[in-house]
Amino acid sequence: MRARLIKRITLPDRPTGVAQVSGGGWWMAYGNGLGEAVVLSADLEERHRFALPLRHDGGDVDDYAVGAGGWLLALSRNDGIEVVGTGPLSGVRWRQRTGYWSNYPAGSGACAFSPDGSVLWAVLRPEDPDGEDPDLFDGDECHAYDTVTGQLLARTSLGIDLTHARLLPHPDGRQVGLVVGQQHGWTSGGWVRREGRRLAMRPIGSSTHHQSLESVAPDGSHYLARSLTNLSSHAYQPDGLLSEHMIAEVLPEGDLGRYTFVHRNASSVLATLHDDVTTPRTWLLDMPSLELDGPVVYPEPLPPHSVSSAGDGTWITVHDDTVSRWCPA
Repeated sequence: MRARLIKRITLPDRPTGVAQVSGGGWWMAYGNGLGEAVVLSADLEERHRFALPLRHDGGDVDDYAVGAGGWLLALSRNDGIEVVGTGPLSGVRWRQRTGYWSNYPAGSGACAFSPDGSVLWAVLRPEDPDGEDPDLFDGDECHAYDTVTGQLLARTSLGIDLTHARLLPHPDGRQVGLVVGQQHGWTSGGWVRREGRRLAMRPIGSSTHHQSLESVAPDGSHYLARSLTNLSSHAYQPDGLLSEHMIAEVLPEGDLGRYTFVHRNASSVLATLHDDVTTPRTWLLDMPSLELDGPVVYPEPLPPHSVSSAGDGTWITVHDDTVSRWCPA
């Protein structure tokens, strides 16, 4: 597939964050190194700037999430969750202090808004009420908060110590896909949904270990998962395997662990290889069959450091301070 450039911008400051797709539209949030976060819309126009609260006690940002409408920004920090606003919602809306991700075992959290912006999902380290007693630590947790008030709606312990996490809200708005990383490079995942005051989790596919969620179709009908060796596509409701292949049978080169995946639309996925040796490259996979459609050919040698899409057939690449929007030629 040949790519055609729709629009390109050069950011005034090299971004310190990465692209973030959020419910209610496509939004990219990035830190500009000046104590601000900038939000861009799908047409690469600057919509809002957020003054990030200065912290004297650390609190580095692990993840951004943009609420529907782009007026709210959630920050997953080393020591808590924070929601800040701009325009009519300017200022810190609420803050939830948590345990420190920098404490052993070190890790990082994640956050994501539901598509309608009413719920903020977060993966966090619970605060130890007694200080430094490791025996009280029962693993990291997933929480659901009311976006406006910061009220804790539901929670669950994941029972493991995380190295990193990622959240992918399902388009139906009722649940979120969770990917968690553990030591030795192991990843696993599941679907998390509210059941009263608790969160219930069911595994991705048919396995509870070492299978993670990679991307969700924009219509919510199916999703892409991977294990250590295989790629698989699954129907969402009812959950069922649609197709499964070994990575060597699908993608022409590289280690599966070096790929990132994002749905371009409901019928195709962009698979981008980052191996730290060669120039990043992207291939198109048909979904849900997982058949290789071919490489994505750009009109110029500008390797994408990250690839994101709103699922509308276009996609965004970020290379250093250059952000580009593409469509098929």
